[in-house]
Amino acid sequence: MGRSTLLPDQNFALYVDQFIMGRFDDGSQYTWILSGFGFTATVLSGLFAGEMIRSGLKREKIARNLLLIGLAGVALGLIWGIWHPIVKKIWSSSFVLFSSGLCFVLLALFYWIIDVKGYKKWAFFLRVIGMNAIFAYMVSNTINLPAISQNLLFGLEQYVGSYYMMITSIGGFAIIYLLLWYMYKNSTFIKV
Repeated sequence: MGRSTLLPDQNFALYVDQFIMGRFDDGSQYTWILSGFGFTATVLSGLFAGEMIRSGLKREKIARNLLLIGLAGVALGLIWGIWHPIVKKIWSSSFVLFSSGLCFVLLALFYWIIDVKGYKKWAFFLRVIGMNAIFAYMVSNTINLPAISQNLLFGLEQYVGSYYMMITSIGGFAIIYLLLWYMYKNSTFIKV
């Protein structure tokens, strides 16, 4: 394994996982031990954004700071990516900078539109998802919602042809959204 090898089955993060975990390594191309630092940095960047929003600064200043930090993260991620490529599977440090920067830019945009300018009605569907995002994540990773959608939409494939998989994926999203909407209307919120 070369010093700068970054292939799906050959990289330093994968080597560390295989060395430490030995026979307990899951054999996938995803890594855990070194990538854990990247996961932690990503979570901390979100925590930092949340603390900034709760800081009590004026909303316009918060939006501006989020945007500036986001643009800096994107730029630094792209620059650092020259030497250490942006790779999600190994959660490289350049990926952390770039993806966190994008999230800050998007947060700044939505914060500006919703909290600073006050345009809230259009975002109701996002609120329904966001209020139980943990539930949505857990259900979508434990239950095959597109398969349930396929059972509900059985027989439609002959009419829609190659669009069937897309329609069943949208149907899976519709199922989880209906569950989230029901929970929202009944004020059932799962928090950690």
